[in-house]
Amino acid sequence: MIESVRKILKTFYENNLFEEGVELIGSWCFQFYVKHLGAKPFPLRTQDIDFLIPYPFKGEDHKDLIEQLEKLGFKKDFTIEGHLFLWNQDLKIEFLVSQKNKELKDFSKQYAHFLL
Repeated sequence: MIESVRKILKTFYENNLFEEGVELIGSWCFQFYVKHLGAKPFPLRTQDIDFLIPYPFKGEDHKDLIEQLEKLGFKKDFTIEGHLFLWNQDLKIEFLVSQKNKELKDFSKQYAHFLL
């Protein structure tokens, strides 16, 4: 699972997504706090890796991002609500928007230019 996380982060880095405001959030970001900021180790790591997408997203179009992640062995799928996520046997990649943007009704339509 850790190797999958490394490959995902490398792909996001190579696409300049972190510079465009995308943030790693959730339990996996805590591993960076431990390694780089001296936080006390915390063993919990979920089987999903969460990325916060700024709204509105003002970065480049990343039309081949999903294809790049599929080449790493991830499959594309959708929730009942229509939200895109990717998964493999070890991990699920989720794209989230801040709760303060409650007016965002349909994530997939708003971010189609970013994700597809």
